[in-house]
Amino acid sequence: MAAILQSMQEIKQWGILHHKEMVWIGIPDYPDLTPIPSANVTALNKMAMDVFKPNFITLLRKENIIISEGDKHRIHYTPYTADLILTQIATFLVTSN
Repeated sequence: MAAILQSMQEIKQWGILHHKEMVWIGIPDYPDLTPIPSANVTALNKMAMDVFKPNFITLLRKENIIISEGDKHRIHYTPYTADLILTQIATFLVTSN
């Protein structure tokens, strides 16, 4: 995890050096994740939140993530869920300026 944190900090520093405002979008906690991967997602999001706040966008809660029917990998959103995520991102971008 230390290497991941270092990489996040380097991304933020790159943005600062190039006068770019960096925004980080949280990793969704998919409904079917087992406890260990779910804990890893939570840890990654906490690190990103700490590094990129106030420019961290928290994504939908797992109960709002609907996976496409028949998706054998159980990671692809329905169009409805994708629209909710895009709306959340657009709202953040519009209200943060």
